[in-house]
Amino acid sequence: HEFSFDIRRNETDPTGTPALPMDIIDINTSIVQGNYSGDIAGYAVNAKAFWSDVNHHMSNYELRDAPVQMGSPMTRLNDATSDGLGYRLDTALPMASGVLTLGVDGHLDDHDSTITDPVNNLSFRVENFNDVERDLFGFFAEWNGAVLKDWDLQLGGRYNLVKSDAGDVFSSMAMMNPGIMTLQNRFNAADRDQSENNFDLAAKLSRPLSTQTTLVAEVGHKTRAPSYQERYLWLPLQATNGLADGNNYVGNIELDSEKAYEVGLGLDWYGTRAYFEPRVFYRYVDDYIQGTPSTDPAVIAVSTMGGDPTPLQFSNVDARLYGADAAWGVTLSDNWSVDGIVSYVRGERDDINDDLYRIAPLNGRASLTYRRTRWWASLEGIAYAEQDRVSDTNDEKETDGYQLLNLRGGVEITRDLLINAGVENILDSTARDHLTGINRVADSDVGVGRRLPSPGRNFFATLQYRYN
Repeated sequence: HEFSFDIRRNETDPTGTPALPMDIIDINTSIVQGNYSGDIAGYAVNAKAFWSDVNHHMSNYELRDAPVQMGSPMTRLNDATSDGLGYRLDTALPMASGVLTLGVDGHLDDHDSTITDPVNNLSFRVENFNDVERDLFGFFAEWNGAVLKDWDLQLGGRYNLVKSDAGDVFSSMAMMNPGIMTLQNRFNAADRDQSENNFDLAAKLSRPLSTQTTLVAEVGHKTRAPSYQERYLWLPLQATNGLADGNNYVGNIELDSEKAYEVGLGLDWYGTRAYFEPRVFYRYVDDYIQGTPSTDPAVIAVSTMGGDPTPLQFSNVDARLYGADAAWGVTLSDNWSVDGIVSYVRGERDDINDDLYRIAPLNGRASLTYRRTRWWASLEGIAYAEQDRVSDTNDEKETDGYQLLNLRGGVEITRDLLINAGVENILDSTARDHLTGINRVADSDVGVGRRLPSPGRNFFATLQYRYN
């Protein structure tokens, strides 16, 4: 029997976040985790349990100038808290010509978020998320083994019960704004107790075609329940569920889970001094969750007052994604090698004639590495093509292609002491990733509404000591 126990405390100090409406003032996170692995009655058993507590503050006036409305700064402070409890238990046992793994897992989360004006209007208050709960209870099984001569099968199934709920919300602006009052009363009167019964199934077959080549075929059905922001964001705010795209969003209590159906085919080829691993896939998604232009008059009116007359609402649409990727590498000599990966994904709406929103363009990277016994160095090139297949529905802007060059290396001072160092973006190029955030800070070198550039030239060094 083996037990482990881990306690962590992470504290983040004030940090500018120009892609968000507020900057990070602090994030204080406590995590406690315990693990067990052992043999019980001849069966391998693994167990894990963890608890987390997060306290998070953001403001729009401590690291930037607050926006001004009617001659007065609109100072805002967001106080957000979250706590979670999770667990996992699984056991493996022999079955037929393979091994069957059975298990349960779960994650129970609570979230609260309140926005106030502690500087100019102490009576201002918005309960953005109040007593939000999102609990997941999972049951899974996976079997790995041989089914026919030279054929190996990995077969997995999962059932997730996802339960979510939210308390009543409140805005001090509701009494003087009919639109906010409408949204507040509508949300509080709605049935916010939601349950999703999600089933996943995946199968992967592999068969050697020769001593160097293996055929891989995959098929699967995967689901994803809406996040708590996608479901319970009741006011059109710049809370984007991580998109940071400059839009105002509003949630949708009635969202359904995404249901994806995917097939894939690939080859694994390993030669004496080279390898090549190409993959192609096609995925159809029922009820794909994406922000679409809101048609709700109350949402549009409130969002327009907040500076965005074209808010988006999280909605279920139909989508398809297909593409290919390939990892490859060549050993040039005892010391020199080159490795890389290339990836392309095409995303399209299937319910209307449009491209999916925020899909990365064709991209790839390659590294030339030199290794000696106690040190190594690598020159890495990264390239992204332009992205001109963008969502007209969401008024998505095209982006240009770009290239970056990085240099990294490491040296082993002793067996237990290592130093790594490097230079990222050696040429100090200005690149704008298609998936990066949109600037929301006025009076900066980047205009409001423009994509944020990638970091400039960056030097780094790390020192690592290993002990037993």
